Amino acid sequence: MSFHLLVAAPGSGKTTRLLARARDLADLGRRVWWVGLPNQRSYLSPGVITALIEAGADGTIRDGVGHTPWDYAKSRAGLRGKDIYWRLNEARFE
Repeated sequence: MSFHLLVAAPGSGKTTRLLARARDLADLGRRVWWVGLPNQRSYLSPGVITALIEAGADGTIRDGVGHTPWDYAKSRAGLRGKDIYWRLNEARFE
């Protein structure tokens, strides 16, 4: 197993680059983990969440206290009513 660290200035394309790489690996059947700091849960954009789901992120996974991605989405006013909100709801049953 190998790990890589990507460090760059804000807005320089780190997330875009990593999402593309995650999608490539998922397309090859590889398991991809997206790990963020706890305070990052509050500002993941709908676009990033959509890209993660489309890259094969597991919508049924639970964190250390048993929450699914849907549990976090329900409390995010910025996600309510958006397509990704409902996709996360559906993903928890897949």
